Amino acid sequence: MKLPHPLLKGIAIFSIAISPIMAQTPAELSTYTGITLPPVEYVPGVVLVRTKGSQGFNIKSVDTVTKLARTLGALHIEKVSVTKAGLRTQFVSPDTYVIEFSPSSNLNAIITEFYKDASVDYAEPNYIMTLFSSPNDPGFKNQTYLSKTNLSRILAIPANHNVIVALLDTGVDSTHPDLADHLYPSTGNTTDDNGHGTHLAGIIGGRINNAFGITGLNPKVKIMPIKCMNAQGMGTQLGAAEAIQYAVDNGAKIINCSWGYFVYNQILKDAVDYALAHGVVVVAAMGNDGSNLKQFPAAFPGVIAVGAMN
Repeated sequence: MKLPHPLLKGIAIFSIAISPIMAQTPAELSTYTGITLPPVEYVPGVVLVRTKGSQGFNIKSVDTVTKLARTLGALHIEKVSVTKAGLRTQFVSPDTYVIEFSPSSNLNAIITEFYKDASVDYAEPNYIMTLFSSPNDPGFKNQTYLSKTNLSRILAIPANHNVIVALLDTGVDSTHPDLADHLYPSTGNTTDDNGHGTHLAGIIGGRINNAFGITGLNPKVKIMPIKCMNAQGMGTQLGAAEAIQYAVDNGAKIINCSWGYFVYNQILKDAVDYALAHGVVVVAAMGNDGSNLKQFPAAFPGVIAVGAMN
């Protein structure tokens, strides 16, 4: 399976006025938190479409989706592999498509047309996700989170060398003295041109007692770097979904997601459900905005959501 779809390369980010499936409404946020919902950002001209598939003898052709896309003016249609858990009994499996239209296209109208097709499970924009923190390089004495949460006691437990943590982020510096020996083979470009991924890798698995940098929570862990965020700390939920499935299919036991977005996205939930169905632990950040705004994937059922103190 290839790594995350590179739809962020050289494109602008738009705000969208359609009505996406939301986990919270602007009115609810304003009433209970006083927060004004930020603009919904998405990749212009791109629609993600998943077919329903079929069961038993109720077999329908999914050719209508690609035909409809061409009728609506699609410039490019690509099938992607994002598996939805629990659909193995179907005779015709669902398919997921990335369909590209002109960046100036009216996505609201296009998505409405797709939903008129009975074979469509969902059609949605490819939303933009962002990192939740900026990198820093504290020494052990500054790692106050270890003492405040009693996590420092973990360091006394014999480390499990077989734990593979997939770090879905900006990549990892493979030459870093705290990390060079701990990286698990991955494919594609894993160079960290932002710093955030390397920062997190150190928190998760930085070497201990090497008189350098910080101490990781499991200094013997293997880290699988998967680059799904660019140098500006941005990526798409399609890229994240593909990265999650890649991690599961290649042996990860834990998946770390220190990023998110406030809009519910079905393709990302499908990927998270796929991971959970395979016994993979998914950990995600809740966001750093100091609010009750739900962020995804942290707010999906089954995900371990992590927030900060004070």
